[in-house]
Amino acid sequence: MADCVFCDFVATRRRHSQMVYEDDCVLAILDDNPLAEGHTLVILKSHHPDLTTVSPTDAAEMGRSVARIGGALKAALGAEFIYIASIGEQVRHVHFHLVPRYKGDAAGFGHFLSARTKLQNGQAIAAKIKACLPI
Repeated sequence: MADCVFCDFVATRRRHSQMVYEDDCVLAILDDNPLAEGHTLVILKSHHPDLTTVSPTDAAEMGRSVARIGGALKAALGAEFIYIASIGEQVRHVHFHLVPRYKGDAAGFGHFLSARTKLQNGQAIAAKIKACLPI
């Protein structure tokens, strides 16, 4: 879709230095304005405005990729657990947010309302995550 920013990421690889994972179904990049170190967007490569139009095969493949990336986030960054969310309506393209949560973080979803900062050290963080992805 011509006016979709996520379709543009898939087509141009504009955020290549922030990419942590890619397969036939998804592209995963670090969020530009993370809620926590390692906040990753897992983006379905084909354009779908919501989950209801995604094929069962693509949904299952996306789920497998989310699990692989989540495991790598925990291992690479020492996260206690990973939140998965599909939040916001700014981009109508199926994607999930993987947000690492660390020991000492406040419980609940209040952190989703906290001020976000610009991504720092994206290439180094991406390299750490990639190194922990299973082959």
